[in-house]
Amino acid sequence: MSLLSALAFSLFAATASAGQGLVDLSEKVGPSITHLTTDTGASGSGFVAGPDVVVTNYHVVDGCREVTVKFQGDVFAKAAGVLHLDAAKDVAVIRVSTRPELMVPLKIRGALPKQGEDVAAFGNPQGLEFSVTRGIVSGLRTSESLNEIFRGTKQQGTWIQTDAAISPGNSGGPLVDFNGEVVGINTFYHAVGQNLNFALSCVEILDALKTAKTATLVSFSEAFGEGRTPESPSQTGLPEDLRNTVRAQLSSLIGGLSHPQIRSAQTGNIVGAFQPVKATAMLEGQVVRLAGKANVIQIFEDSMFFQIDGVKCRSLLPPALDGAVLRAKLGDDVILNVPLDYLFYVGNAQGYTTVMDKRSYYIVLAPVDRILDKDEIGDLVAQELKRREVKWAEESQRASERAMAQHVKSLRRTFQDNTGRFTIDAVAVHISQGQVELIRMDDRTTIKVPVTRLSDADQKWIEGQESRINVFGDRVRDHLLAIRSDEQ
Repeated sequence: MSLLSALAFSLFAATASAGQGLVDLSEKVGPSITHLTTDTGASGSGFVAGPDVVVTNYHVVDGCREVTVKFQGDVFAKAAGVLHLDAAKDVAVIRVSTRPELMVPLKIRGALPKQGEDVAAFGNPQGLEFSVTRGIVSGLRTSESLNEIFRGTKQQGTWIQTDAAISPGNSGGPLVDFNGEVVGINTFYHAVGQNLNFALSCVEILDALKTAKTATLVSFSEAFGEGRTPESPSQTGLPEDLRNTVRAQLSSLIGGLSHPQIRSAQTGNIVGAFQPVKATAMLEGQVVRLAGKANVIQIFEDSMFFQIDGVKCRSLLPPALDGAVLRAKLGDDVILNVPLDYLFYVGNAQGYTTVMDKRSYYIVLAPVDRILDKDEIGDLVAQELKRREVKWAEESQRASERAMAQHVKSLRRTFQDNTGRFTIDAVAVHISQGQVELIRMDDRTTIKVPVTRLSDADQKWIEGQESRINVFGDRVRDHLLAIRSDEQ
């Protein structure tokens, strides 16, 4: 066998061995992989880590009140509740009480993997259930290094970078070595770049499971604290007197509208006149238009708790809505994908403590028409229109005056008779039957002079300006005589 043939055979044998290894690994790990769906519409992955325990990402179950767990073989079970949540590390431990043969736990590795190790990611990318991708450990990362490189992230803990493909839906699934031990939880990928995928490390998973072992089981609704948000209007985080604040803010916004937008607002479409903003971009003290699909989490007597753009908000109900009536009609379940398009005043961020002793926050909003009545809002639009009309009139007047000054300048001349003894600073305003009508600039009096009485230069100038005199002369005369009248 030649050296080239031997090398090719060795490469084929190594590839075949690796492929068989992945087949064996998938058969070993597959029964422990779960597909999670929630009542908020979220979908993700998880894995069995104990006789009644499934581990997943925090963001998969965030804000939900119910989780359905699907095992291989189309077997379903309802999660009983939460044992541990950690938003900063994006890990959740939930309890699932079902048939023992379904709860096949994976072993969690006790030490971090090494750079270059072969790993495989299991999960349900884009809803494609029980998928596997292969890669290596590209590196081990601290949360500080990730937060500095990827501006805006706020991770904690130790993370594994891998080139094993991770897509939406993989979240919460395990990253395993080729011994079948979990080395991480697939959590997120970075869209800018290639194969930059990250999993929370096994050491953090072990810490979470240790905490969960002695924790008290709580329901998802308790864990995410919907029932613990403040009920009292005094805790809304809104200033005592909003009227002047909102009027000034809204007036400023209206002042920035284009003319078609201001006309739209004049017809009553005040909300549609503004461009919507993302909830993640709104700041306290602003008046903003929020538009999109929201998940209504809970309805109170005077307010509504909802999530939009990933931000939890509590809004006072608009004047036309009654919380008790809404609850009677809609019930107490989470309502998904509710169209939202309204103008809000942004209040303070309010904190609340969940039963898991975790601090969470929501933004307080107030519908603008809860603070200012319809007539007041209409008056602000009318005032802006009036301001613009006055401004346009003033600008038109100034433009007219500039144009008139230019006409006067172009028709003004120091005229001289053909003897050279008589001169006059005047404006030519009319030519008829061989005579030019002049208005003297010193006293605004009108005189008529035969063109032939003027110097040759003046006659030539008049000949060149005749069309201009005929077009603008009458208006210039009226303008100059009006000035004389005002001066008298």
